[in-house]
Amino acid sequence: MLQLKTKERLVDLLLNEEIISKDDLNKAMEHQWEKGGEIEKSLIQCESLGEMELVKIFVRILGFPLYNPDSIVDKRPLALVSKGTAKKYSLIPIKSNNKYIIVSMANPIDKEAISTVEDETGLKVIAMVAPKSEIDNTVIKHYRLFK
Repeated sequence: MLQLKTKERLVDLLLNEEIISKDDLNKAMEHQWEKGGEIEKSLIQCESLGEMELVKIFVRILGFPLYNPDSIVDKRPLALVSKGTAKKYSLIPIKSNNKYIIVSMANPIDKEAISTVEDETGLKVIAMVAPKSEIDNTVIKHYRLFK
């Protein structure tokens, strides 16, 4: 799996693969400056990049496994990751054992999100990817049912 060390590398990848143009990037950076947030979110909001297109990049180029949010979610990992963390970082814990927790994320290269989950659970994160909108819906559904 190709390792990205910074957000700039993802942007470079998007530019090098001609998925976005420099004009797209500049428009997204202006949006990011005004609204805040991550550059990927700004690219999507500026319609320079589709949500599924970003997911496909994480899968095809970076090698992250694709998660189907309609799959059954195990309740045990839900107890390990707070609803606040799941909502903030658009992630859903899928499965865990005594060493690892599998987490489906909208952004599987978000080091802050991974670090937060590892701190909360004491487990090493194995990241998967799914569209943000699907993960957000899954978080609402499963954390509402989980008590």
